[in-house]
Amino acid sequence: MVECGNASVTVRGDTTVLTWNLTSNSTVSYKVRIPLLWPYLYELGPAEISYDSGVFREARPWYLAVDPAPVQIFHETFPNADGAWGGSSDTAQDEPGWVTIQDTTTPDANDVQVSNEDVAAGTVPPSGGNHLTFEDCDVGGPPITQDLAYVPINLSGYVNVTIRYYWQSDDVDANEGMQVHYSTDSTNGVNGAWTLIAQYINPLDDTWNQQTYKLPDSACVENFTLRFASRSSLPNEHMYIDDVNLTGDHRPVVDEPATLDSSPTKKSTFRINETVTIRVNVTDEDGATDISTVMVTITNPQSTVKVNNQSMTQTTPITNGYVYEYNYTILVESDSSGSWTIHVFANDTMNVYGKNTTTFKAHPIVKTDKSGYIVNETVSIKGYAWNPNSDITLSLRNPNNDYVNGYPKNVSSDASGNITDTWGIPVNSLGGTYTLLAFNPANSTINDTTYFNVTALTVETNKPDYVRAETVYITGDGFASNVNVTVVIYDLTMDPVNLSLYPKNVTSNSTGEINDSWIIPAGQSLGTYTVNATENTNSNRSTTTTFDIVSAIIQADKPGYEQGETVNISGYNWDNNVDVTINITGPGGALVYG
Repeated sequence: MVECGNASVTVRGDTTVLTWNLTSNSTVSYKVRIPLLWPYLYELGPAEISYDSGVFREARPWYLAVDPAPVQIFHETFPNADGAWGGSSDTAQDEPGWVTIQDTTTPDANDVQVSNEDVAAGTVPPSGGNHLTFEDCDVGGPPITQDLAYVPINLSGYVNVTIRYYWQSDDVDANEGMQVHYSTDSTNGVNGAWTLIAQYINPLDDTWNQQTYKLPDSACVENFTLRFASRSSLPNEHMYIDDVNLTGDHRPVVDEPATLDSSPTKKSTFRINETVTIRVNVTDEDGATDISTVMVTITNPQSTVKVNNQSMTQTTPITNGYVYEYNYTILVESDSSGSWTIHVFANDTMNVYGKNTTTFKAHPIVKTDKSGYIVNETVSIKGYAWNPNSDITLSLRNPNNDYVNGYPKNVSSDASGNITDTWGIPVNSLGGTYTLLAFNPANSTINDTTYFNVTALTVETNKPDYVRAETVYITGDGFASNVNVTVVIYDLTMDPVNLSLYPKNVTSNSTGEINDSWIIPAGQSLGTYTVNATENTNSNRSTTTTFDIVSAIIQADKPGYEQGETVNISGYNWDNNVDVTINITGPGGALVYG
């Protein structure tokens, strides 16, 4: 509300009510500023007049329609006043970008100039004054190669472009006049393909006319060129051009869409059944409020539309626009493998649209039923969206990158492109990460890889050698969780060391680990002892280790050294005050110290 005309103003939601107390023969007025929101109809009224004998109410409201003015892209009024193209240094210029090609075959090299020689009659250009002048253009074509003026105009990002200009003829003869063209591929005003906008051959003299031309959107490109060319034969024959004006609408700018995974990391290749996040920046030079809708269409590798003009979600504001997103989960279908296409369209409030496109690739899936296993379990392998009824190669490697027994192998996909396989993990398998690769042997670029971990079945002691009265600490891993594990320590004759203690049941924890300990009796025989650990409910899940009981211990301070380091040797449980001979042998058994 700019002026209320002495009315009392009441605001009710999005409606403003003006109330006047009037006497006979009164008039009212008010002024409002319409918001920059279009296309939109603003309701005015209906007016209501209350008086002594009743109420008068208008039969209907009035509506004010708001449409935006088109954007002025280019405007040339040729203000130069000295009669020569380019003007003098003390004259204001408005001719940047224009290029003339003059007649080079006759002494007159100023056929194209700026002058004020027109007759002010007809539809006179608003700017008045000077204008682009073509005089005595003896070589003006056809073909058009000289006596012309052209100007490149960048129309990239515009639509609904209208070209307007004023023209006048001055005494040109039959078969003489002017042609106006545009080109989208010319580099010098002559070459390239040219489309005729208008031509004026021996027209009515001394009268200004306005020409309007609606440019097709396909011509709204960066390399657009507008050209005026004239032909006449005498010095007093002229064609005039003035007030060249191009207007249009800004097209919403859609950046190249990005494809991201759930992390989110930008990438262009996805597994089938994975969710692709499509993210795109959309801006509009008329402001973010001019963006009406942003939609996405997604087609699969067979050009089948899987998402058709679905609205994208507006997320983060950016300068003159927003970031938009859409999530799509790639369907588990055999025709999902290959290159997908994403089209994003953005419409503004005038239904002018911009668009952009990107692609991503999807490949079939191979996966296991779990991400982690213990030995003696079975790995269930499944795959989806492979070529139907085809051989698919499975490659399985252990943590040392060696093939496990039975792999690589071929399995056959069914009519839906599904594959299945199983692998029983041997008890003696290495612990660590295993790599499963599936690929189409006819085209190895169609592949997928997955990984799983195997926890090896182990039992071990905290050191290799002990003396009597020391404690042997036993640990194990890779067992099923929360099960009884039988632990036995065997002596030199493979009899349990203490029948009152061993065999004994030890319960594994939730991660499959066990712990036990044994104090070596004072009279225990020297020699090598064996520790065995076996799951009670699965005798195949069994493993062993050994340790030695010795009379005395000798040891180094660490297991490995670099050249030049000092090896610190210590020992215990030897007889008191006696000489102990120490020999150190190197590779091949050669004595290096002793």
